[in-house]
This record gives sequence, structure tokens and C-alpha cells, in this order.
Amino acid sequence: MNSLITAFATAFVILQFVRIVVPALLTSYRITRNRGQDREHFQPKAAVIVPCKGSEPGLEDNIRAFLNQEYLDYSLVFVTESSNDAAYAITERIISQSSRPARLIVGGLAKECGQKAHNLCAAVHAVEQDADILVFADSDAHPRSSWLADLCAPLLDPAVGATTGYRWHIPIASNFWSVLLASWNAQGLVMLHERSLFAWGGSMAVRTEDFRRLGIERIWQTSLSDDLSLSKAIRGSGLRITFVPQCLVATHADLDMRQVLEFTTRQISMTRLYLRDMWWQVVAAHSLYTGVFWGGLAVAVSEMTSATFDGRLIILLAAIMALSACHLWSRLTLATYCLPEVYSASLIRTRLAFVSTAPLVTLVYLYNIVASCMTRRITWRGIVYDVVSPNEIRVTRPSNPAE
Repeated sequence: MNSLITAFATAFVILQFVRIVVPALLTSYRITRNRGQDREHFQPKAAVIVPCKGSEPGLEDNIRAFLNQEYLDYSLVFVTESSNDAAYAITERIISQSSRPARLIVGGLAKECGQKAHNLCAAVHAVEQDADILVFADSDAHPRSSWLADLCAPLLDPAVGATTGYRWHIPIASNFWSVLLASWNAQGLVMLHERSLFAWGGSMAVRTEDFRRLGIERIWQTSLSDDLSLSKAIRGSGLRITFVPQCLVATHADLDMRQVLEFTTRQISMTRLYLRDMWWQVVAAHSLYTGVFWGGLAVAVSEMTSATFDGRLIILLAAIMALSACHLWSRLTLATYCLPEVYSASLIRTRLAFVSTAPLVTLVYLYNIVASCMTRRITWRGIVYDVVSPNEIRVTRPSNPAE
């Protein structure tokens, strides 16, 4: 048993090395390659749509960041579910102080789709008709000033159907669960590259003509997930989704255990619904890691006093942990490089805790995988969605929804 686990651990170390070093080098190359050239020469008219909900931490700064992008010609549409939403008054006040063309609209209540998807559909109707690119962002995300230009630039290539950034969770109080969430989220960067498996809805762009040609609005009208359903349509059309590392955006995280498990399970559940191939990759990767690392650790503990114990297993397990830490360190370095400098101190303060959580993160993923198979009920922003199928959603609202 010991020798079999040792053999698996050896193979896994090699696999981890390839998965960590090669992608990290390629990402670094992409960041420095022709840096800023496309951004400067390709800036068609863009419309940025930002759905808002509640008075989230950093909301005012985030809205101002969207209003002050280094881009020649763009407008914004902010949308809330209701004018009673706390975000409505905040957003209205800030855009009234800006010279940037911006509108604030009310989406109304969703009945057959996710509230966010419903709000986005309402906002699309409010976009100026001559906008060449539709850009979607989350109100809890804080972009750097070149975010919009960087996100739109790859759409110069007609083979690119959508571009995407990604979130990076910034723990507010550096508590354990918020750091664990940041580490969990960073694992998603593995699936983002020149031909990404998905676009993330908090920082994504698509040409208006492709959005209309593929019927994305019609798809959203019966969908829970805006970004994964768009990703499926883009990939199904033969176009590719391109990750833009410079478009990482910061979002604050201050969650407890229940909130972290609810959030992470929702992400995996929606992945299982809309991008089953990506879900299976998550299943394979984290099942393999758990089997080798935690299985190897169990064997090592049980046989440590045995005369047949192979000490190489301990070395291999240490190597797996070291490579996992290197993986997270490379992602942390990317975030430090790409996020606004204001977040550097927080990233540095939590870096040791962040890189040491890899073995625990994979257990969270396994919990998410199992939970995603056991229910089709998803709670999101206080609204309960019963998912009959990817295109049939039943919406249940709380009797006294919190604003």
C-alpha cells in the first residue's frame, strides 16, 4: 500500500509541477507581451453595465472607479432591482457628480430567471444603440483605471468572442474564512487562459453584434447564471473566451464559515448546471489531490512506526504542499501586479496564511461537489431559486426582503 501511494504521489508531484510552472510562465509572458499596444489602438464605443445591490463595502469607490476609466468613448448603465435598494440612492448621488454619460435604471422583480440576469436584460435595453462593445461588471468590484481598455483590446481579434477578468477576494479583517475563500477563489485562475473555459460576469466584455446574434438576452430571460450561460453560448459558436490578467478586480471579503460554504457551493452548483465539462474537471482535480495527499497522509501516519515504512512518502507529501504553496504564491504575485496598489498591504499581510491553505481548499471543493449533486435549490442574495433545468427557474422571494 505504501509503495502504491508513493508511486501515485510521485506522479502527482510531476503533474503539479507542470500545472504550476508552465501556466505561471505563460501568464507572465502574456502580461508583458505587447503591453498596452492593442489598448491604445483599439477603443470602439463601449457601454458598461453594472448591476447593484445593497450598500456593499467600497461601493462608492467602486462606482467612481467605473466612472473614471482611461477610455475614449464609453457610457455606463447602473441598474438596481428597486429604487428602494440602498445602492440606488448612493449610485444616483455619485453619477450626478460625474461628467461621464451614465444612467441609473430600475430592473424590477425577476419571475423566471436570476435577478441579476433580469437586471442585465433591462440594462441592455437602456444601452445606446451604437455601442460596439457591451461590458459587464459587478458593483462590488474595484477596477484599475486601465481596466476597460485592457478588457476590450482582445476583441480586435474576430476569433475572440468574449474577454474576461476575474475577482480577487481581499479579506477585510484577515479572518480565517475570508482568507480561505480568497485561496479557494484563486484556484479558478487555472481555468483562465487564452482559451478560457468560462467568462466571469463581474468583469467581461462581448461585441454587441455577437451578443445579439447568439441571442444572449433571450438565454438570460430563463437562466439563473448570466456569465456561465453566456460562456456556453460563446464556446458553442466556435469563438473563444480570452482571459485578460490585467483585468483582475478586487472585491472585499468578510465572511464566516456558513457564508463561505454557501457562496462556494453556489458557484460549483451553477457550474454543474451550465458548464458540465468544467465541473468534471473540478471533480477530477480535487478528487485526485484529496486521494493522493490526504490518502498519503493517512498511510504515512498509520505506518510511520512500521519497519516497511517508506520515508520517501513524507518527502513527496511535503513536495505536494510546497508546489501547492508555489501555485498560490504565483497567483498572489499576479494579483499584486494587476490590482490597484491600494490593496498591496492587505495582500502582503495575509500572504503566509493564503499560501498555506491549499490542502484545506481542496476539502472545501469536495464539499461543494457533493453538495452540488444533492440539491437543485440555490440561494443567492436572499432569493431562493429552484432549478428545474438550466432554462427553467422557479423564484421564491422572502416575505420581508432586506434592502
